[in-house]
Amino acid sequence: LIDVMRRQAELASQHGVGGFCFHYYWFGGRRLLERPLDQFLKSDIDFPFCVCWANENWTRRWDGLENDILLEQKYGPEDDLAFIEALLPVLSDSRYIRVNGKPLLIVYRPSLFPDPAATQAIWRRRARDAGLGEIFLCMVQFDQNDPRPFGFDAAVEFPPHKLSAGLAPINQELSIVNADYAGHVVRYADLVDQSFAEAQPDYPLIRGVAPSWDNDARKPGRGFTLAGASPEIYRGWLRYCVDWARRHPVEGEALVF
Repeated sequence: LIDVMRRQAELASQHGVGGFCFHYYWFGGRRLLERPLDQFLKSDIDFPFCVCWANENWTRRWDGLENDILLEQKYGPEDDLAFIEALLPVLSDSRYIRVNGKPLLIVYRPSLFPDPAATQAIWRRRARDAGLGEIFLCMVQFDQNDPRPFGFDAAVEFPPHKLSAGLAPINQELSIVNADYAGHVVRYADLVDQSFAEAQPDYPLIRGVAPSWDNDARKPGRGFTLAGASPEIYRGWLRYCVDWARRHPVEGEALVF
């Protein structure tokens, strides 16, 4: 509902959120879950935004059959060019988020690219030829942390995936109703402590925060959940990351996701 999207933008603006990031689902020219972004682009909602290409295969993740591929993600020079061509009107939107004047394009898993250097080179060249100038390529820290081997400019944290690595589950401390539950529950405060303990890397990093996390709806009985979140703990985490971003700007800008 476009009226709901408009109200969300108003609330975000009133409470200090500087922009939204839309997941972009693109498979060789075919898009999925495209309506929110398309509606936003056509609207008069005056709020900054960017996109993140969720470039994994489309699978039945919600019922656990992760090997059951519905749409396969394919890569090659023609696909690389078609992808950036499709995005040019989006990147050119006056509301699109820029870092030091460069449109911010995020990719979820560049490690899946057969030739990351060739892919990003095609994107950068086409953006320059189209008059956009340089683009700012950012990589989500999903299975890799360092953006440099992929030719990307910076990395952005996805806290539930990155910071939960190695944390002990607290399932045994909980009264779980589902006797067959096979998921993992991690203490929210432990995840935040992991963020506090992160050392500054020698590459540009945009820190990330999460007020909560629970993907059990996608993997019933096998999900990953953060327990014990509170506004107070979240406030401390957000303040820390904002301060960190000010001390470690990326291209001169303090950014937090």
